[in-house]
Amino acid sequence: MKDPVSLLVALGGSLPGVAFAAAGLSAVRGIADLVDLPPLSALPAPPRRALTVVVAARDEAASLEAAVGSLLRVDYPDLEVVAVNDRSADETGAILDRMAARDPRLQVVHLTDLPPGWLGKVHALSKAVAVARGDWVLFTDADVHFGPDTLLRAVAYAEAHGLDHLTGLPDIRGRGLLLDVLITTFGQLLFGKVRAATLNNPTAPEALGIGAFNLARRSRVADPAIWEWLRMEVADDMGLALAIKRRGGRGGVVGLVREVRVDWYTSLGAMFRGLEKNLYGAVGGYSPLRAFGGVALGLILYGGMAVWAIGGQPWLPGLALAVGLACFVVGDAWVRWRIGRPMGRAILAPLGLLMVVAAMAWSAGCCLRRGGVVWRGTFYPVSALRAGRRVAM
Repeated sequence: MKDPVSLLVALGGSLPGVAFAAAGLSAVRGIADLVDLPPLSALPAPPRRALTVVVAARDEAASLEAAVGSLLRVDYPDLEVVAVNDRSADETGAILDRMAARDPRLQVVHLTDLPPGWLGKVHALSKAVAVARGDWVLFTDADVHFGPDTLLRAVAYAEAHGLDHLTGLPDIRGRGLLLDVLITTFGQLLFGKVRAATLNNPTAPEALGIGAFNLARRSRVADPAIWEWLRMEVADDMGLALAIKRRGGRGGVVGLVREVRVDWYTSLGAMFRGLEKNLYGAVGGYSPLRAFGGVALGLILYGGMAVWAIGGQPWLPGLALAVGLACFVVGDAWVRWRIGRPMGRAILAPLGLLMVVAAMAWSAGCCLRRGGVVWRGTFYPVSALRAGRRVAM
């Protein structure tokens, strides 16, 4: 490998390994300082402030009663639940009304239309905040289940640390091996971009919001201008965290894998369809060049693997690729350990990244073919989504 051309080829062929190594080590660095939500015994006296839990539901009859029921069973002295029936066509509204008749802590808001220029979920959340009476507001989804003292501990933790916003990494469950691999790869990529240690720094630009658990002071989210700013943001959970941070709020993140469970998608196909609205927008920026550039980069990584596997020469790309893949697998194993997933499956992390590349291609292709996104039964043109985009990942 003494001639310059061979050296350049070897160095260029090493780039896939470097990329894998960077992704894996970034995840280790990003999640290393993530702390779990402490037990009540390690926190100050339980809070006396009222808490409102907001759930926006559209056609969630299959899972709604169990999820809202788990909320009403939590140990919190001054609790209300505001559930928004967002234009549901199934029994969601009837189920909520029946539950509210049995428990006065549950308040139901029925929405029958959607004003122009609003995403359905963002509009539903804004209507819930308008009637919330709690000092704290927890935004969550209709497929999330909570441990009995989770909310008490979370509010106590946020108050003890002077936070205005607290999000949590839950136990996300998907059915089957491929879903498990894809979910943890998303976790690895997320914490490769966002460090837990910087989220509590008001001067740092990073902000993180996870839809299953977004806890905020009502004083920070009651301003209608926040929801007007977010009205066309598909990543509403990240957008809310960003809005609070931009207004000087202090944010934080904790591990909630023992306290909060999300029963996510039932199949790989369902997850791909669910990610249609997010990947092309929040990650791809509604830009074909950026989205398919990311897809091309992923294919280059795997193309480099294939070329070296077939040719086997020179040795430098092979060594770089082996080290890079090892780092990527270690990063995935580290994320799995922190979120309580089977660590042995980390060996399949490269397959997870390939599925992420495929999901991006699927999301971009669907959006470009339709000229927009269909979400919660409504079509949104890409021009409006691009104009209303607030989150850049």
